[in-house]
Amino acid sequence: MNQLLEIRKNFLLIAFFLLTFGASSQSYQSDLDSIFSIMKTRDFQAAKSFALEAKSRNDKRAGSAWLIKSNLHLGYIYSREDDFVKAIITYLEGLRYSKEADYEGVQTDVSTLYYRCGLIFADFRAYSLAEEYYVKGLENAKLHNLSEIELNHKYVLAALFVDMERYEEAINLLSECVSNLKPTARLYFTLHHRLGLTYHQLEEFDKTISIYEKLINELPDDNWRAKGSYHHNLARSYRESKDYEKALANYKKAIEFKQLLGDEEKLFSSYYGTAETYFALKEYKKSENYFLKAENLIDSQPLHPEYFEIYKACAGLNYTLKNYEKSKHYEDLHTAKMNEYLKIQAEIQETDQRYNMELITKRYFAEVEKQERIASILMYSKLTSGGLLALLLIVIAHHRYQKVRLRKSIERELIALKIVD
Repeated sequence: MNQLLEIRKNFLLIAFFLLTFGASSQSYQSDLDSIFSIMKTRDFQAAKSFALEAKSRNDKRAGSAWLIKSNLHLGYIYSREDDFVKAIITYLEGLRYSKEADYEGVQTDVSTLYYRCGLIFADFRAYSLAEEYYVKGLENAKLHNLSEIELNHKYVLAALFVDMERYEEAINLLSECVSNLKPTARLYFTLHHRLGLTYHQLEEFDKTISIYEKLINELPDDNWRAKGSYHHNLARSYRESKDYEKALANYKKAIEFKQLLGDEEKLFSSYYGTAETYFALKEYKKSENYFLKAENLIDSQPLHPEYFEIYKACAGLNYTLKNYEKSKHYEDLHTAKMNEYLKIQAEIQETDQRYNMELITKRYFAEVEKQERIASILMYSKLTSGGLLALLLIVIAHHRYQKVRLRKSIERELIALKIVD
């Protein structure tokens, strides 16, 4: 009888646990769904407030799925608010929790965390860290047969190689990606487009031309955005190859598709390219007309030498036409824009110093390692007798002192970088 009561008691306890766990899991999922829904409205302040409140409720009692997914969402929110320090720390926290996780879809989340970390490191030109995290994400995707995610990592890794001027590695990686893809596959056009741009940077224009002519023929007729972009890049390669007639024909097509989209600012580059082509053909009046069309759109372009080089080109045209005052006007405009650009670059360098991602990452792991060491000593101390326990408590006190010193050291460095006050 007592045994039957004990079995019944255990059964009720198990049933209560399962019901509670099920309800908790649903609650966690509901919170994740809510965070994601608010993020979709692009109200990132509201999404952050809700996510932080939900984490304060759930983090201590929830499992690894919540801890990883909530940090994945919160890190993205921080990055959209340009709070990159908190974003990277939050992503790293998610990766730390993933070590023992085994829920369905965990490897997709892990690869995504590596991907997101890599993006931030690349943005701040911490290229070695970006490569490390992209490669980790790629290896994880390969290991778990996540073919779609594997392609994502190869694409961003190839882009990183281009930024690092490791063009051959980028081409090898992209060529490997596209070798077995069909035009209906996701990223087919994106990967070929990146490959075409890379060949253009290497001035292998025949290969660039071959890629873009192939892509244009394979594109659906209603994909005006891609058609405008591909015709423009095809025109650039023809112009660099001095095949000016084909360059003009493709610039004309690019302009037509961009006008169909109603995207005025995208027309700048095609107007500019057309003007340069006419200038090369010594058709100066047509060149002047298209330079003027491009100049009228200059304010919609990013502040970068690539765009305001147009002023130098206009100065050169007017000098050729013996309009010397007008030529000087454009030279002065170019100088003013360059000075403005250099001033902003100095401010960006200061921001990059504040967000020293390598330092932040190293300090994060140093702090985690210290905490884990202290935790292991505390666990061990519970198994010891009185005399050894007293000795261990002294050791623990020393480690706590060291931890405070480490924290103060971190604070000093972050204050020096102007990350904290």
